[in-house]
Amino acid sequence: MKRSDIVRASHLLYSSWVISRGESDEKAFPRRDVLTSALEKVINKGAFPEWFRKGLTFVDGRTGRICIELPEIEQVANDANLKSDPNPSYRRTQIEATAAVAERLLILIGVPVSEAARWGRELREAVSEMDHAMAE
Repeated sequence: MKRSDIVRASHLLYSSWVISRGESDEKAFPRRDVLTSALEKVINKGAFPEWFRKGLTFVDGRTGRICIELPEIEQVANDANLKSDPNPSYRRTQIEATAAVAERLLILIGVPVSEAARWGRELREAVSEMDHAMAE
C-alpha cells in the first residue's frame, strides 16, 4: 500500500470501530494478534470496501498470522491521536477519537457512515469471538 492508502485504511479501520460503539461496548481497541485474526475473518466474509480488503496482506509469521500493513496503520492512528500510545503489557489500546472525529474522517475518505458502522460491528463481533477462543 502507498502511504496515502495506509492513511485512508487507518482512518477507515479506527473510525469504523468508533462509529460502531454501542452503549455497552468498551472504548478500547484489541491488541494486534486478536485484531489480525478478527480482521482477516471479516474481510474474508466481504466486510470493508474492496480497496481496503485488497490492500491488506495476511501471512503466516513466526508467532502466527500477521497483517503486513497493520503496524503502519496503527502508527498512523497513533500519530493522528485516534488512539493512545501502545504499551506491550496492555491487552487493549485506548481509543481517543470521538464519534464526531470518526464521522468527519469517514466523510473525508468517501465512506458512508452507515456502512462503516456495520463493518465496525462485524469487526467487534469477530474480536469478541477471538477473545473467547483465546481465553479457552
